[in-house]
Amino acid sequence: MTVSIYRSGGVAKVELNRPERMNAWNTQFGVDLLAAVRAVAADNEIRAYDRMDDQLEFEARIQQEMAASGDFAEGVAAFTQKRRPRFTGS
Repeated sequence: MTVSIYRSGGVAKVELNRPERMNAWNTQFGVDLLAAVRAVAADNEIRAYDRMDDQLEFEARIQQEMAASGDFAEGVAAFTQKRRPRFTGS
């Protein structure tokens, strides 16, 4: 599964498990995440959930690093100018 649920007392933690793809979305991931959300919602003993802050912080750092790259800026410029990008690997 690409998503795991951990329960402790009345708390559930939903954890994303696609580190090799930085938790990128695909069909299976969507199916698994929806199943996890439904399972937590249906469990009357769950009173709170953990938002996976550590994973979200990691992903935010990766996105910031990507946004700072020359290739990202070139991709945005090419998209807005409706031309092919000229990536350099920077």
